[in-house]
Amino acid sequence: MSKLEKALGWIFGAVLSVLGASLLHSGSIVAGLTFVATSLFLLPPIRRVIARRTRKSLNAKSRARYVSVFLVFGLLGLGVDKELEADRKVVEVERAHVAQMEAARDELIELFMTRRETLLNDANALLKDGKYGAVIESLSTYAIVDDAELHALLRRAEQGIEEQAIASSEQLLLKELDSWSISSKRRDVLEQLVRLRPDNLRYRDEYAKVIEGIAEEEREAEIEEARKRKVEGQFSKWDGSHPGVVRLVKSIMNDPDSFKHDSTRFVDEGDHLTVVMAFRGKNAFGALVRNEIRAEVDFRGNVLKVLGQQ
Repeated sequence: MSKLEKALGWIFGAVLSVLGASLLHSGSIVAGLTFVATSLFLLPPIRRVIARRTRKSLNAKSRARYVSVFLVFGLLGLGVDKELEADRKVVEVERAHVAQMEAARDELIELFMTRRETLLNDANALLKDGKYGAVIESLSTYAIVDDAELHALLRRAEQGIEEQAIASSEQLLLKELDSWSISSKRRDVLEQLVRLRPDNLRYRDEYAKVIEGIAEEEREAEIEEARKRKVEGQFSKWDGSHPGVVRLVKSIMNDPDSFKHDSTRFVDEGDHLTVVMAFRGKNAFGALVRNEIRAEVDFRGNVLKVLGQQ
C-alpha cells in the first residue's frame, strides 16, 4: 500500500464515516449505514483487519468498484430516507390533527354539559312555536355529543322541516289541481299528491276515480273511432259515393249507363245514416238531368228506405 493510497484512504474513509454518522444522527438510517459501511473499505486499519480475517486483499481498482457501488446505494438511500421522513411527518401531522379534534370535541362536550338545561328548554319552546330551523341551528353544533334528549329534539326538528316542505308542496299541487279540468292533467297532479301523502284516503279515492274516468273515456273513444271507421268504410274511397244508394238509383233509372255521380254527404242519426247523393243521368227523353236522392241507410250499408228525391 503506497503512502498516497494510504493518505487517500484515511481522507475519504474519515469523510464518509463523519458523513454517515451525521446522517444517522439526522434520522437518515439507510444512507447513514451505507456511508459508514463504505468507509470500512477505505480506512487503512480496518482494511488490514478485514484482509487478515478473510485472507484476501482487494486492489485499488476493486476497492474503487465496491466503493462506487456503495456510494450509489447510499445516494439511493437518501431518497428512501426522505420518503420515510415525509411519511413520518404526515403521520405526525395527522396525529396532531386528531389530538386537536379530540381536544375540541372534549371542549364542546364540556360546553354543552354546562349549558345543557338552557339549550334543551329553549329548543322545546322553539319546537312548540314551529321554529324547526332555529332548533337545528341551535343544537346541530352539539350533534357529536352522546345525549339522547338532544338527538330526540334534533330528529323532531328535522321531521318538522320535512313536514313543512311536504305541506308547502301539497298546497301548490292542490292549487294546480283546481286549475285543471283535463282528466290526464288531473291524474298527473293527483299521482304526485298520492306519493306525497300515501295515507290520505281522499287523494287515493279521487285518483282512482280519475283513472277509471280516463279508462272509460278511452273506451268510448275507441268505440267512436270504430264506429267512424265503419261509417266511412261504407263510402267509396274513389269518389265518396255510397254503393248501396248508387245501386238503388241505377235500378230505377231509364238509362243506368248514363249515371254520373256528383257528390254525396251524410248525417249520422245515431241508429242509422241519412245519405244525400247528387247525380246526373238521362231521362226518358234522353236529356241529361241533375237529380238528388235522400235515403236512410243502416250501419251495414243497406238502404232501408228512400226519404225523398228531387
